[in-house]
Amino acid sequence: MLVEPHGGSLVHREAGSADLEDIEYLPQLNIPERELMDCEQFGYGTYSPLTGFMNRETFESVLDTYRLPSGVVWTLPILLQVNSEDIKSFAIGNRIALTDEEGVVHSLLDISEIYRYDLESLAARMYGTTSRNHPGVARLMRRSNCFLAGDVTLVQPMAIPSRHYLLTPTQTRFIFTRLGWSQVVAFHSRNPAHRGHELIQLQALERTGADGIYINPVIGPKKPGDFLPEPILLSYQTLLEFGYYPKGRVVLGSFFTYSRYAGPREAVFTALCRKNMGCSHFIVGRDHTGVGNFYPSNGNRELFESLGDIGVEPVFFDTVGYNSKTGKYEVDQGQPLEMISGTEVRETLRAGKHLPNWFIRDLVQEVLLAEMKSGKPLFCE
Repeated sequence: MLVEPHGGSLVHREAGSADLEDIEYLPQLNIPERELMDCEQFGYGTYSPLTGFMNRETFESVLDTYRLPSGVVWTLPILLQVNSEDIKSFAIGNRIALTDEEGVVHSLLDISEIYRYDLESLAARMYGTTSRNHPGVARLMRRSNCFLAGDVTLVQPMAIPSRHYLLTPTQTRFIFTRLGWSQVVAFHSRNPAHRGHELIQLQALERTGADGIYINPVIGPKKPGDFLPEPILLSYQTLLEFGYYPKGRVVLGSFFTYSRYAGPREAVFTALCRKNMGCSHFIVGRDHTGVGNFYPSNGNRELFESLGDIGVEPVFFDTVGYNSKTGKYEVDQGQPLEMISGTEVRETLRAGKHLPNWFIRDLVQEVLLAEMKSGKPLFCE
């Protein structure tokens, strides 16, 4: 049996025929791509037990206690921030259509609360900083202090090139069950596969005794300079096709969400999302979901441990490097090591150069460089 969804049952909020009857007459609100991505995850149950964007009571409970008002663990606010002019058109109890910039309706929102909140206070409590050098804070502060709350119903997902890799929690649970898996390790990433990632993935399989691993890169918008989704997925697909992973023990699927750079809060959130996908374990690296020097290196472990059993077990890894004397990958304990960095991968490939095979496999580099030479972009601009 797979681990049960967070909160006990998987939320499913996709529009039926009754929802679509008068949809063209509903008032519309154009919202950013990231919030439309959240709507999709509400609809598919990835954010179970959440059913929509949080009201004030809920997100204050999350900020203060790392729990929903019901007592269920939840660490990250999921909010719909809107322009002050927009809220003048709506009232509590309204059903509105949420659209993309081209006016395509993707979701419905049943408004349960309209409120304002001090952004400086929200940034400090959510991100632990008010510095505009933090990308999450910068995005928050560029917008107004107005928010809408309410249940979301998914009408149609957004069209994206790599959608064939996307798997809903219902689909992952079906796949894992058909494979005979009950214990599954999840791996979250926003970079192509390098040797450090390969090592901790295989070690996590061994340490947990799990049936398989679900490699689940994030493919939503990221900050400039980060890898685009296609090269990330291509790197893993290449390794799978050339037999670098144990046969029958790896599933590759993407996660249509975005990096919030919220440190430990986001680390737990990403684990809970994988729990909803059917994963029993979740790999947590040294600086998982962090950015710059905003979060302490032990912050993720401390938050997980303070929360107790959340139904998905973290598998912690410290920094891993390559020991050129022994020819092995080792945990950093002060010995001379060559460190593996996603930033260095980005900078080197952007320059059209090669890294050593111990850093990232030659095969992966050749595939990615060939993509770049053919004119396909590798990086967010």
